Amino acid sequence: MCQAVRQMKEVSRREGEIKGQVKVYYQKLNYSVDQIAEELGMSVEDVEEIVRTL
Repeated sequence: MCQAVRQMKEVSRREGEIKGQVKVYYQKLNYSVDQIAEELGMSVEDVEEIVRTL
């Protein structure tokens, strides 16, 4: 049970970190969704989903 909780915390932390990176690229550096996806090694769809929540 403790291992599962640790894994959930790690996933949550990583998701927050990625969202923060996307926010900086998108809002501060004015990168396009395509540029962010390439820079972070993510799919365009995943980046678009994050941008919609900003």
